[in-house]
Amino acid sequence: MSDSELLSEIVQAVRSVKGDFRQDRILHLWEDSLRVLYGMSFDVATLSIRCSSGTYVRSLANELGEKIGIPALAMKIVRTRVGKYKIKQAER
Repeated sequence: MSDSELLSEIVQAVRSVKGDFRQDRILHLWEDSLRVLYGMSFDVATLSIRCSSGTYVRSLANELGEKIGIPALAMKIVRTRVGKYKIKQAER
């Protein structure tokens, strides 16, 4: 994924958040960071993780990156199940 594609996805995700959660500040920080990394490409992986409640998936992503020797973060987390309840049941 190119730096501009990554920024586009970040902008879309951050703008989808309702309320005042420092979205403008977050976007500014991402823009500054990617300006320094201009022209770079980024590897993107999609993982499916089955874990217990209390698992910090963002920390897990960071630790995985440390293990393989590259910076890593969780860009998008979708909780598909909590206990016996699945996301499809919530959509009804």
